[in-house]
Amino acid sequence: MPTRDELKAMVDVLPQSSLERVHTMMKYQIEPPPPPSAEVARMRQRGQEYRKAVEQSFRENRRPGTIAGMAGGGSWGTREGTPFGRSSFHYWDGKALVQQTLQSFDSYEVELMERFSMSEDGTKLVCSVELSSGGRTVRHDEEFPVQK
Repeated sequence: MPTRDELKAMVDVLPQSSLERVHTMMKYQIEPPPPPSAEVARMRQRGQEYRKAVEQSFRENRRPGTIAGMAGGGSWGTREGTPFGRSSFHYWDGKALVQQTLQSFDSYEVELMERFSMSEDGTKLVCSVELSSGGRTVRHDEEFPVQK
């Protein structure tokens, strides 16, 4: 178990650019932040429900060659009384890397799906972005030339 002297010695050699982050981490160990508001707790719960629904759909519709695992996280909070946050995760769908995000702002939700893959001939990065909210979905596809 580390001693106080060992921790103090580590702080003495930290780069200046790390001090603010370490200070915040240590402050929360001494003085934990207040619990989240009811609205932030609701958004976190909604983010978890969204992920479970996408995972269930993913399992039901998965094509051969698709990796089953999903990785991701989220962050939630308020700024000047306005709740905001996002829950996102990514997975492989065949040869495409997919990132799905549920973005919340002032109780308004937007679903974002980003899909990245290479063209069949390997000369272009193919990017597809799909944005859904309030029953409306907008999709944009773009290709970017790449050099091998």
